[in-house]
Amino acid sequence: MRTVTKEKELKEYFKDTVAYALKKGADECEIYYRRAESDMTQMRNGELSDDRTSDARGYSVRLIRGGVPGFSYGVAAERDALRRCVDNALLSCDFLDKDEDYHFTPPGQVYPEVEIPPAENVGFNEKTRFLKEIGDAAMAERDIRSVERASFSSYRERVLIMNSLGLDLGKEARFVSAAAAVVAAGDEEEQIGGEWQAAPLSKDIDFAAIGRKAAADGKENLGAAAMKSGEYPVLFRPEAVLSLLALVMPSLLGDNVEKGLSRLGEKIGEAVAAAGICLSDDALAEEFPFQTAFDDEGQPCRRNLLLEDGVLRGFLYDNRYGRRARKESTGNGVCGSHKGLPSVSSHGYMLKEGTLAPDEVMASLEYGVRVKELMGLHMADPVSGDFSLGIVGHEICRGEVGKSVRGNMIAGNLFTLLHDIEAVCNDLTVVGDTASPSLLIKSLKISGK
Repeated sequence: MRTVTKEKELKEYFKDTVAYALKKGADECEIYYRRAESDMTQMRNGELSDDRTSDARGYSVRLIRGGVPGFSYGVAAERDALRRCVDNALLSCDFLDKDEDYHFTPPGQVYPEVEIPPAENVGFNEKTRFLKEIGDAAMAERDIRSVERASFSSYRERVLIMNSLGLDLGKEARFVSAAAAVVAAGDEEEQIGGEWQAAPLSKDIDFAAIGRKAAADGKENLGAAAMKSGEYPVLFRPEAVLSLLALVMPSLLGDNVEKGLSRLGEKIGEAVAAAGICLSDDALAEEFPFQTAFDDEGQPCRRNLLLEDGVLRGFLYDNRYGRRARKESTGNGVCGSHKGLPSVSSHGYMLKEGTLAPDEVMASLEYGVRVKELMGLHMADPVSGDFSLGIVGHEICRGEVGKSVRGNMIAGNLFTLLHDIEAVCNDLTVVGDTASPSLLIKSLKISGK
């Protein structure tokens, strides 16, 4: 069986598939196609351990018959296989309930312009040079025993959407990333440190900085001990803030609001966080490695302001839950792959930075803790907001960084914590498609020794 590779030929097959679906009784039909190509080169302890590529592609048929949605997916982009996929999707309608809110995006939308970085062909020798640069920079730091892993990866994605209403879209994204994991050694102990960066092109990545930051991360963990139990101010570093925001985001998704799974569902226009807190979902943010013009339902993407100066301004929606809530889609219908239907999801969230430097904030504290990592996030309850998490970080003593901390737990409530933010720092840090500065919380319970 021959698999189609040329996009022009693909589209001809998709047109045939849509026509076939309508002929077989579907009221509407949509084809979603994704191709994801990636490669990864990796060194372990200075020796090449991996150099592999992958090319995953597939499509899904989404249709509506008598108000009932149908769905099926496949891999071989060939006429008979696509038609069988339609038959299976129609068959699935017999086992599903009617859903008047399920609908497809019509043509005529206005899409933002998104700049796609040029295709980059990074050769094997250049990749190994990048990895050596990471390793050399890490090993140049004191107390580093080894570079357990250094890796360089590239990712390219192509998405096509075509439906019977006349929508015909295509988009692509590409970015590269690099990472390191090192072993820091102290007196009878070892600790792992890591760092990861992503960017549109390899020239935008500082490989030596990855090595240095991974080394610093490992060394920071040496000599860690539990601090005394009590209630203290907590300065969350950006990476820890992003972990907390990941627990808050489900309450800002329109489907969870409609299902009664959001504590914020009835609070539009109310202050749900401290003044100065501005949180947005933004598929177009230039700070992120890539931007996207439309979601996986063909709706235009945009910046969605969720919290403004602490006040809740809105939620994220896809086509279905936007209609159910009598709102328009916010461009947040996202597929994990071609094997599933779109659902409401963030493209990338960003907490706006403030004006205070972290050192200024620490200088105001007699005693507290600076948290860089949270553990046990899967145990937190995003509906109630209650959490009890392990922490890794440092004591703050008389305004300065003190000894390393490990073995303590912090407990509280996410929604209370949002109100208890006392300072927003100016150290905005981007991690993939999320970004946040450090935040000072006036007080949290800490248990330990």
